[in-house]
Amino acid sequence: MKKLIILFFCLNIFSIIADAQTSPVSRCQSTEAMNLHFKKHPELKQQFDNYQASKKSNNSSKKLAVANYTIPVVFHILHLNGIE
Repeated sequence: MKKLIILFFCLNIFSIIADAQTSPVSRCQSTEAMNLHFKKHPELKQQFDNYQASKKSNNSSKKLAVANYTIPVVFHILHLNGIE
């Protein structure tokens, strides 16, 4: 029992020391790479902004058609022909 308590205590201390979440993790560098590319080629930044603005205006001008769907639902009631 004493060994189990010591093992539990050591594992708790190890879990506190080995905290992997202390440093920020950056998984995707696409935004940084795009900004670096735009610094090298400013004209592409303007083209990109124009493209984004045109797509945004096209999406906002389109109206979605509303469709009503009727979903049939069937209930099967099972009984034994008695008072239920």
